[in-house]
Amino acid sequence: MVPGLVPAAICFAVAGKLLVDLKAASAEELQEQDSWSIGLGDLVVAFPATSEKTNSEHLALVRATRSWRKGIRAFVAVNFVVDDMLVAEGQHHNELYTYFPDQYEGRSQYPGDSRAALAPLLAHKALAGQYKWLLYGDDDTLWFLSGVVELLQKLDPAMPYIITDSAYWHHWSAPSHERFELDGPPQCLPCNFNTSNWEELPGAQFTPPIGCPCQPQLLCAADQRHIIDPACEFPRHNDPVYSIDGGAGAIISHSLLEKLDSEKMTGCVLAESGTAGDHLFSNCMWQAGFAMTAPLFDRMPASVHPQQRLFNPGVFNRLVHDGSRTDIITHLL
Repeated sequence: MVPGLVPAAICFAVAGKLLVDLKAASAEELQEQDSWSIGLGDLVVAFPATSEKTNSEHLALVRATRSWRKGIRAFVAVNFVVDDMLVAEGQHHNELYTYFPDQYEGRSQYPGDSRAALAPLLAHKALAGQYKWLLYGDDDTLWFLSGVVELLQKLDPAMPYIITDSAYWHHWSAPSHERFELDGPPQCLPCNFNTSNWEELPGAQFTPPIGCPCQPQLLCAADQRHIIDPACEFPRHNDPVYSIDGGAGAIISHSLLEKLDSEKMTGCVLAESGTAGDHLFSNCMWQAGFAMTAPLFDRMPASVHPQQRLFNPGVFNRLVHDGSRTDIITHLL
């Protein structure tokens, strides 16, 4: 599919695992600054080759993205040995290719799912952390960079963020037509969210907490529906599913990937099971103490007001006729 655009914790153990140790900051400490300098040179996009495509089909997709990603670097994880000709081609187009083999344990839908889940970490290592934000999606995810830059000017790259408002969030008992992107997935608000403009809709599924950074226990404490396990364990495969939508994608801060333990994260991905690479990634992020944060809005996030969704507008009419937000949303659609 070709969707529109295209989610951090203190010392916290989930399901017996502790993958990262962070010190949380209060929202008050981080609300003093409300804008950050960001340019195309601060971005990198990661493409995780999925194994249902042949090598030639995958490379054709990567090459087709060059028209919209001029000015930013690209990292491409592939399931074949990278030869000198491809290295030279990549250098000409600001692309870096890395080999990561398919996995055939049957833990998820495709043999390339582990590679897809690890693509952000592989990119961080290959680029030596020389970027501020990483755009993470499928091979055919389309990003509108003017909107991305405008959005990220309002977010601190030094905060461990997974930014998205498009998530798989459903319970196994939900009707089949409702098992994709239900409103109200557990997410945090950004640190500098202005709560004075808060407008909660009647009957909202979930009231997001401010997360600096976003922690699983913050979301569990805010989950008055009691859908998440009382022990705050990550929702397991299909009961329910809680995952970023890889097709819509997510934006990940340098700070988050810098704080991950590479060895433990890799071990987690290679041991977990899930529906696809995005689900494996989300599983292990939760175990590492990181959860999704909604993009910054003047009034409310998409988890409360779905008509304001920026990542993958889907079947809804996402254009909001509001002078304060229409410009960025039309750039992102």
